[in-house]
Amino acid sequence: MARAQGSQTVTNGSSTTAISFPAGTCVYHWVNNMPSIGLPATGMGDISSFKAINNGTSPVTATIIATPVSAQYAYMANFGSNTVSVFDIVSNKVVATIPVGINPIGVTITPDGSRTYVTNNYSNDVSVIDNVTNMVITTIPVQNPYGIAANKNGSLVYVTANDGLSVISTATNTVTTTIPNTNGGLGIVVSPDGSKFYAACGYSQVLVFDTATNAQLASIGGAGPYDLAISPDGSRLYTADSGYGSVSVINTTSNSVMATIAVGNVGIQGIAVSPDGKRVYATGSSQVDGSGVITVIDAATNIIVNTIKLDSNLFGISVSPDGSRLYIPVDNNEAVVRVVSTSTNSVIASIPVGVDPISFGSFISPVTSCNSSPVEYTITVNPTPPAITAGAVTGVINACSGSSSVSPYIQQFTVSGSKLTGDITATAPAGFELSIAPGGEFGNSVTLTQSAGDVNSTVIYVRSAASASAGNISGQVKLTSPGTKDQLVAVAATVSVHVDPSVSIVVSSNNVCAGAPVTFTATPVNGGKTPDFQWRINGNNTGTNSSTFASSTLASGDDIDCVMTSNYPCASPVNTTSNGITITLTKQVTPSVSIVSSTNNICSGTPVTFSASLTNGGNSPMYRWLVNGNNTGVFNTDFTTTNLVSGDIVSCIMTSNADCALPVDVASNDILMNVYPLPVISAGGDKTINAGGDVQLNATATGNIEDVTWSPATGLSNNKILNPVASPTVTITYTLIVKTKDGCVAMDEATVKLVAPNLIIPNTFTPNGDGINDTWNIKDLDYYANCTVQVFTRYGQSVFSSIGYGIPWDGTYKGVKLPTGTYYYVIDLKNDTKYLSGFIALLR
Repeated sequence: MARAQGSQTVTNGSSTTAISFPAGTCVYHWVNNMPSIGLPATGMGDISSFKAINNGTSPVTATIIATPVSAQYAYMANFGSNTVSVFDIVSNKVVATIPVGINPIGVTITPDGSRTYVTNNYSNDVSVIDNVTNMVITTIPVQNPYGIAANKNGSLVYVTANDGLSVISTATNTVTTTIPNTNGGLGIVVSPDGSKFYAACGYSQVLVFDTATNAQLASIGGAGPYDLAISPDGSRLYTADSGYGSVSVINTTSNSVMATIAVGNVGIQGIAVSPDGKRVYATGSSQVDGSGVITVIDAATNIIVNTIKLDSNLFGISVSPDGSRLYIPVDNNEAVVRVVSTSTNSVIASIPVGVDPISFGSFISPVTSCNSSPVEYTITVNPTPPAITAGAVTGVINACSGSSSVSPYIQQFTVSGSKLTGDITATAPAGFELSIAPGGEFGNSVTLTQSAGDVNSTVIYVRSAASASAGNISGQVKLTSPGTKDQLVAVAATVSVHVDPSVSIVVSSNNVCAGAPVTFTATPVNGGKTPDFQWRINGNNTGTNSSTFASSTLASGDDIDCVMTSNYPCASPVNTTSNGITITLTKQVTPSVSIVSSTNNICSGTPVTFSASLTNGGNSPMYRWLVNGNNTGVFNTDFTTTNLVSGDIVSCIMTSNADCALPVDVASNDILMNVYPLPVISAGGDKTINAGGDVQLNATATGNIEDVTWSPATGLSNNKILNPVASPTVTITYTLIVKTKDGCVAMDEATVKLVAPNLIIPNTFTPNGDGINDTWNIKDLDYYANCTVQVFTRYGQSVFSSIGYGIPWDGTYKGVKLPTGTYYYVIDLKNDTKYLSGFIALLR
């Protein structure tokens, strides 16, 4: 056994380094003899980093022995997410997700397991994957590729496509030969001896080719071959007969169908043979309830021996190399691969993959040898060493030079210790002193006594010493204990020299109005955190202890000043007097506002504009417009509205900012509004008529009516009355216009909609030339001249499209008759209704 590089030593509570086993065709199963370190006793694959555990007092060493086993992977094409999911069939875990082309569908793996080839149906190419790096190394252009298979030695890959069979050289990853006129399907396999390959053609026959010359050897008629599988001895070829509910068995010696196995109402999609050739497995969906079905056939007797119910939409199947498990992609909302035990015929695992997994072909890699030897790792976890822990420093130290700082101008932090062999000593730096009580005795150092190796969290207080130099000073408190790493805690202080306090005051306005309030504000210098203020008028105390003072009773000539008492720690003297401000008063002015309107006689909903003019408003007055005494939310010089009713009173309040304006807010004159009502009308609502019919419009109108008019007049019996008869030839919207004798107008609309007959869309037709039901005829679709009609195969290939439906579909595509089967349609009537869609059964 090899001792691996990367054995490691860590400390309790720290994270280990992840362990990656050698890359290649092996996976590693490992065992750990010491799970107490935080790693499970067993596992598979690389070992991620984990938090190591050792709560003891001595080192603990864990030995991890990793034994390699052969790895086997499956490559699942995800049709809907344009990826390939790679999963380990031992652990059933996805190990990689590889982006490929658009709508991957077919998969084959070279016999040596080194390459995977994937057909991308909609991007018209084949992706080549390196199975060691799980990366696409190149793409090969192939038009609409479907099925794919590799030959015996992996030198060639055969691809079915719409325009023929393509032969790809794996040495150059290029198409070397194209075999035309084969109308490829999904199924393609190579005989076990490598001499022949078989391809499903046009859902009607199987073509046999010589691998040496690519010459066609035979054409075998069948019941609609969709996918193919061959027995291990090459004597039997099995076809999944999509749409026919059967599996055909072909004798490869005589190239003839020797048996047809009916599987009921099941559309067979995928087929595979067990490695020992004893069982044939066919997947499909029930045509009764849509459920998934796996049919198990005894290859010796061609008799169905079991039926396994599964999810809906099963596309493709592969058997594990030992024959013990089936892997079936399930194309439903879950997007999984089901793993079925062949011994119990039950699901034993589900592997999440990409959207719409659809893999046709053999998507499980062959068994490869694993020549690696077991490897051994060790992880040693040391116990937690003795340690001193210091908390964060809080507080601020301020002091006057020549004096020690006092609480609250001190700093503090917590100290604790664990697994100690001695006491903790804290030593102060120069200019600082320590204590274990904020008002206790301070000195150069303090000792914290350990008990059973521990020191509980204790607060250490720090102050500046009387001997500290003036300025910003700093240092580190040193924490020591035998056998531990020293801890350093940074502290700092500001030692100030004596300062002179001062205070200055300013007034809120230099233009003081008689009787108006005025505010004075004091700005201290070196006043401390909470200085005291005493305001004075002409030397007499007034006001409160505040940095501001306000009054509205001052007289011209009054002198205002302020005395500040500083509580700055180093202030001298403590009391200082501000500058003085002498008051000069200004005479008051009276503002006013008046309003006018553009009109005061209107129809309901007509806009009216009101304008304000003012005196003594200042340079930026404010306006507040009112209707019936209620705020409108408009604050401009003009006010425009369409929401007035008769009797409403409009007014305006102006707020002046002119110097010494009194009052500040003044109201305007009122304007009374006369508002005439609109007529109350209804066009009677929308109407619906059949082509060629008519309907009476049920309009109403109340009020002082003078005139009634419908527009346009097209199709109306009389456009000047409320209830004309409408008989339009197309859908049309009529506008009713009603005018009162006061000149007020109201309008409403009514739409008369023409309805074509309901469509009846047949879901079956028989284009067999007997003159009966030979086309897909949709009665009355000609009423929708601009409609579009599209028909698709079950794989989304368009086989018919038209604008309008002048010529019904006859079941052909580009002049070639399409096979019996189910097709899907989408019809857009171009009339703002949702698409019509469904299926058509084409029967010949």
